[in-house]
Amino acid sequence: DTGYHKDHEDLPKTATGTTLDDFGDWFTDGNGHGTHCAGTVGAIGNNDKGVIGVIPDIDSGISIKLHIAKGLGANGSGSTTTVINAVNACLDAAQENNKKLVISLSLGGGYSGMADSVYQ
Repeated sequence: DTGYHKDHEDLPKTATGTTLDDFGDWFTDGNGHGTHCAGTVGAIGNNDKGVIGVIPDIDSGISIKLHIAKGLGANGSGSTTTVINAVNACLDAAQENNKKLVISLSLGGGYSGMADSVYQ
């Protein structure tokens, strides 16, 4: 997505990420969409801040972790290639850590056979 605001008061501090060359550090988000999407999954519960994510206790030592790879720029746009690079970075991180992988993609645009092949 567009990145992750690592100092956001309602998001897990345990998130990791991969910085790709296209759009800068994974832990910055000039758009806010990536941070919003990460919050949908992991916004901290019971802290009287913002919302509660689907996994509100993600920082409590459970085995689920967020791994961020920025495939879109601050304007919210990218190419099929930059998104595929981000997906592959998440896949690599999961394999390196012997973890299962769930990727959340909140994208718009047309169909890409190349992307569909990677996603499968």
